[in-house]
Amino acid sequence: MKIVLSILLSLVMFISQAGDLDSWKKMLSEDKAIGLDIRSYPELKLNPAEGAIHLSYFGFSQDKIKALKMDPNKTILVFCESGGRASKALDDLKEAGFSKVINIKDWRTWNKIKN
Repeated sequence: MKIVLSILLSLVMFISQAGDLDSWKKMLSEDKAIGLDIRSYPELKLNPAEGAIHLSYFGFSQDKIKALKMDPNKTILVFCESGGRASKALDDLKEAGFSKVINIKDWRTWNKIKN
């Protein structure tokens, strides 16, 4: 029973993300969103995320967020290696004045959106 529930949950998450991918892609194409990659520099070097702004979560601060000069009217699509750090960064970004912040989980999702 647990296996069946796990499979169903995975399927629902996949279908949900597929719909989100289209909306995120549309936001980017209409210049209504910005990608923010918060992975470490070694992670970034291994798997680049073209077109995203980079700010390592290790050293994340209000001053560094503000120094990026991102448009607060745009949606921030934040991601890392697996979504954990991106989830933690949501509050920091909202505190810095960004009301529209979405955790898209990982760089693989970003690359799907960009391609």
